[in-house]
Amino acid sequence: MPGFLQFVPQIMITKLINEKILSWPELVHKISTAPAKILDIPGGTFDEGEPADFTVIDPEYDWIVNP
Repeated sequence: MPGFLQFVPQIMITKLINEKILSWPELVHKISTAPAKILDIPGGTFDEGEPADFTVIDPEYDWIVNP
């Protein structure tokens, strides 16, 4: 399914954040911190000395994906 993963963030923001199902911190925890803990791998935190695995998102920016 080419392009599917490009739509996942849009779906998460549209359905989970905008419809108040999750807050931004809850979403980040569920897709970053929790999986890292489950898999017992570093990451998913914003701590000194840990991998810098983060993305900056502007929820007010409109964008189009052209796969």
